[in-house]
Amino acid sequence: MLNFRLIRHLYLFTVVAQEGSIGRAAERLGMSQPPLTEHIKTLEANLGTVLFHRSKNGVQLTSTGQRILPKAQLFVQQMMTLQQEIDDVLKGVNHTIRVGAITQSMTQMLPRLIDEFGKQYPDTKIIVQEINSAGATALLADGKIDVALVRAPLDSHQASGIRSIPIKNDTLCAVLPKTHPLAKAKTLKLSALAHESFVMHKRLVSPKSFDEVISACKSVGFEPKIYAETTSAVAQIALVACSELVALVPESLANFAGDSGFIPLTDDDGKPIIITAIVLLSRQDDDAVQAFCQLVLDSTQSD
Repeated sequence: MLNFRLIRHLYLFTVVAQEGSIGRAAERLGMSQPPLTEHIKTLEANLGTVLFHRSKNGVQLTSTGQRILPKAQLFVQQMMTLQQEIDDVLKGVNHTIRVGAITQSMTQMLPRLIDEFGKQYPDTKIIVQEINSAGATALLADGKIDVALVRAPLDSHQASGIRSIPIKNDTLCAVLPKTHPLAKAKTLKLSALAHESFVMHKRLVSPKSFDEVISACKSVGFEPKIYAETTSAVAQIALVACSELVALVPESLANFAGDSGFIPLTDDDGKPIIITAIVLLSRQDDDAVQAFCQLVLDSTQSD
C-alpha cells in the first residue's frame, strides 16, 4: 500500500534540499516554517537517520541526505508524472505527444500547429520541451520525445528507426551591430565579411548547421574568426546587439534582430546562400505522432 504521508515528506525533503533553507523552502511551498520543520524531523525519525545539518546560515545535506536526494527526486518526479497521467485520463486525454524543439521552432511554428492539431484531435495532449539539435536523435531513440523540430541533426538517425525530413530551407543572413558601416545594406556578399569577428553557436548544439555555415564561408575564400560561442542562434543575435561581433543565422530569425542590421547574404555570383533551417525527426511507431507530423508537413508546404 502506498504511504502517501511518506510521499509528501519526501517531496518536502527535496524542496528543502534545493533551497538550502527551511525559510526559503517554506515560502516556496506557501507554508510556515514550524510545520515544515516538523515534517522533516518526522521523515528523519521514520528513516532513522539525520538528513540535514542545521546552522544559522541554513541547512546542508548530511552524507546520508546527499545519497538519498537523487533517488527521492526521481521518485517524486515519477509520482508527479503519474498524477499528471491520472489527470489526463480524467480529462479524456488518450494520447500524449512529446515534442522537442529548438527556440526557433517553438516561437515560429509550434503555437499555430498545436492549436490546429488540438482542434482536430482534442483527445491528444502535446507537451513541448526545448532541446538542442545534436541531442534530438538520442532523445528520440530513448523514447523521451516522439517528434523533434530542429536544425540539421547528426547522421545515424536512419539506423535508429527514425525518419528525417527537411521541411524548411532558408537564406543565410548576417547580423551586424547597428553602428556597423554595412548595417543598412540591402544584401551583402558573404566574402565582404571575411575580416569580421564572429559569434557562432557551439558546434555540439547543431553540428551540421554549424558545418553548413563554415562551409559557406570557405566556399567564398575565408574561414570565420570565431571570438564567442552561444547555445543557440537566437543568443547569437542577442550578443551582436551587445558587442561588435557579427553572426550568421537563418533569415527566419529576422524578428529577433531588433535594431541590429539583418542582411541576406549571397555568394560571389550574387546567388542567395541557402541553408537547412528546420528538420522534422520522428519515431515511426505511433498513429497520433504520424498525424501530427503530417500536419507539420502540410503546414510547411502551404506556407
